[in-house]
This record gives sequence, structure tokens and C-alpha cells, in this order.
Amino acid sequence: MPELSAGARRGLGDRYEVQASGTMLALPQLVTGSLEVAGKLRVVQHGRWSLAVGAAAGYRLAESGGAIVEGAHVAAPVIFGIDLGRHQLVLAATGGYQRWYSSGAQPVAVPFIGESIGFRWQVGERWALLPEIGAAYTPMSNFMTPDSRLFHVGVAATFTR
Repeated sequence: MPELSAGARRGLGDRYEVQASGTMLALPQLVTGSLEVAGKLRVVQHGRWSLAVGAAAGYRLAESGGAIVEGAHVAAPVIFGIDLGRHQLVLAATGGYQRWYSSGAQPVAVPFIGESIGFRWQVGERWALLPEIGAAYTPMSNFMTPDSRLFHVGVAATFTR
């Protein structure tokens, strides 16, 4: 489902940054929301490319027809950036763990791994667009297959002071 998202990111020196973000969708049939905090450390920068590692933790809520599902997650991405003039190609691999809760059901543990590719298109001096596509895999079964895959597409608009 498409969601609206907002976040803030703050650099702490040349190599560190912290971030807080949230999402929401409010329809009569479905309500979702999430909060996440994250941090990132640039480990290496050489010429046009850089490598960073991060950590994130978050909470998600979904409600439909009176049923409420809540989840918590942690993730550890490795992010590779290639500068292309004023633009940047961004490749990432991540691993993590989710735990989902719903009244009347046992908690569900979901380990996952995934990857994404994005392109930061610097539209103006302070504005950029970041289209991204990604996929994730978990060995957890679903009602049709013995494992599960997730696919996402998104576009972020960023503003820099």
C-alpha cells in the first residue's frame, strides 16, 4: 500500500548522521503508521565512491476492520555510493529482524535480507529526488509458498538547508 512519509536527517561531523522518520496511511478500510530511528557511519571514501554502515530500529502499526497488527524491527544496512557528477548511484544490502504481534495470535519472528538500488538526482542546489527499487527475502512461509519475498518502489524528495 502507498504511504506518506516524512523524516529528518542530521549530520554530526563529516562521517556520522542520525535520522528519524515516520509513515502513515489513513483510509476508512486501512490505517497504517510507523516510526523509525537510524544512524549511519561513512567508513570509507575514495575518489567518487564511498561505503557506509548503519543501524535502524522501528515500530509499525496496521489496523483494518478492527484487527490490529503491530511490529518492531531492527536492520543493519551496508550502503555503497558512487558519485556521478552532482548525482549519485546508491546500492545497499541489508539484514534484519522483525517481530509481529496481533491479538489472538502467536508472535511471528521474521529474519530478512534484502537489497536496493537508488539514484539521487540533484534537481537544484537544495532539492533532490531519490527514486529507489528494492527486494527482500525471508525464509518464513506464507499461505502459498515455503518462503516469502517483498518488493518495493519509492521516490523520496529531499531538501537540504
